[in-house]
This record gives sequence, structure tokens and C-alpha cells, in this order.
Amino acid sequence: MTSLLHLTDFHFWTLLRNPVRMLNKRALGNANLYARRRHHFPMRSAETFLEYIESTGIRTLFLGGDFTTTALDEEFAMAAGWVRRLAEDGYTPYAIPGNHDVYTFEAIRAKRFERYLGGWTPPGGLPSKVTLPGGAPMIFAPTVCPNFLSSRGRISAAEIAQVCDLVSGCEQDSVLVGAHYPVLEHGPGFKTAWSRRLEGADAFRRALGATGKRILYCCGHAHKFGYLQDPHHENLTHLCTGAFFLHRTGAAERGTFSEIHVKEKAVEVYLHRCTDQWTRERVEPRAF
Repeated sequence: MTSLLHLTDFHFWTLLRNPVRMLNKRALGNANLYARRRHHFPMRSAETFLEYIESTGIRTLFLGGDFTTTALDEEFAMAAGWVRRLAEDGYTPYAIPGNHDVYTFEAIRAKRFERYLGGWTPPGGLPSKVTLPGGAPMIFAPTVCPNFLSSRGRISAAEIAQVCDLVSGCEQDSVLVGAHYPVLEHGPGFKTAWSRRLEGADAFRRALGATGKRILYCCGHAHKFGYLQDPHHENLTHLCTGAFFLHRTGAAERGTFSEIHVKEKAVEVYLHRCTDQWTRERVEPRAF
């Protein structure tokens, strides 16, 4: 059996006061951070949640992106320090970027994600395949890109073909596919605005369904938990994990992550949710 935890959408943040550093999309992000996001992401929770994570006994982590808020060096340094602590404590983290980690074209040119978190990315870049402890294969897909204004992602036809070739080449029937963006635009309890969707999502979803493999597609981005059976592909289920330490004003939930077990003939998913205390609940995929 393969066991791993899926943690995503951390959004380590820092407020800017130097206007020279906001001569791009970061001005919008900084305004949103000041007005709203800084209240929703209490960074101290990243430390306080570690003790509970350790209690699960699982040491393989899929860190699904959005380590930062506006892709600043200061934010990446905080995120890298936190991941480094996990690695030093005996965890094996696999980190991929989210759209906030490629927030500006300047951040891409500076290769900030690679410089700070490249030591924990899947070997060979994206797309790539790893065999997790216990034997289950996991394919990591590229879905993020910088934008001038929107938060849209993108996966090309060539990248879809590469991912599906990796999936089809797996000897096992059960395969995990990890990415930042969902390939479902809406479902029970959530709807993704056009400005936050993945370009190429429908083609990607059809291609994954056509592989015939039993696929659990793991993503984040939406900041809401959802575990859904694909309405058109029996072999494809979608796990969208909520933001790791998100605490919306007035909401009881203070954070969440997913626990995944891949067995020979089945996949089990558990939702961990923090309110006044942590709870662990076995969940089944909902019908679309």
C-alpha cells in the first residue's frame, strides 16, 4: 500500500510598501492581500499544524503549489524554510508550482520557484513520473503559467500527450496524477470563474479518461474540498484539496488536507479538517 498526504495552497505572504516593486500585476495582488487574504491565511498555523501532520505517521507529501501569494523572494524564503523543516524531520516532499508561484513574468525570468523549492520538485521537471514508497506511480502535470491579469492556467496538447503516455506506461492499474488546477470547472459545492480555469482542461480530462487506467486526479487551487466521480469517465475521480491553513472570516474551518491510500484494487481518501480540533473522516467520491 502507498500512503501520502496532499497539502496545497499555503500562500505565505508579505505586504509590500515599496511602489517600485508593484509596477506589474503584483499591485493587484498586494491590494487583495492587504484587504482580504492576509486575514484568511494566518501563517503561524503552518507551524502549529506540524504536530498533527506527524501524528498521521505518513511521511510522503504531495505539496500542490501556491506556496506564495505574489511570488516574492521573501515569500519563497518562508515557504522554503517550512519545506526544509519537513525534509529534515524525515518527510519526502514532492513540490510543484501553483499559479501564485508564477505570479509575474519577472518571477519566471528570475526562476524563483526553481531557486527556492527546486530541491523538492519531482526529478526531471514537469511532466514527470515517480514511484512512491509502496509502489504506486504518480504523474505530475504542468498546468501553471504567468498572466498579465487573470489567474488562468494552461496545459498544451503536447503536454497532455506526454502526461498520458506516462500514465499509459504504468504497469499498475491505479495511478495518481498530481497538478495544481482542477480539470472540472464546476461540481457539487463549487464553481470556478472563467478567469481562474485551466485552458485545455476538457481535452486533458478526455485524454486521461481514454487511458483506461484507474486515475485519482489530485489538485488544489479552488480552496475548497471536493471528491467527485467523473460523470463521463468511470476510471477517473477528482480530488480537490482545500487550502492547508485557510481560515475564512466567520467560518469554523481553520485548515484542511487530504490523506490518500493506494491499494491493489482500491483507493481510499480521508479528509482532515481543523475546527476546534482536528477530525479525520473517510470520504467516498460524490456523483457529479
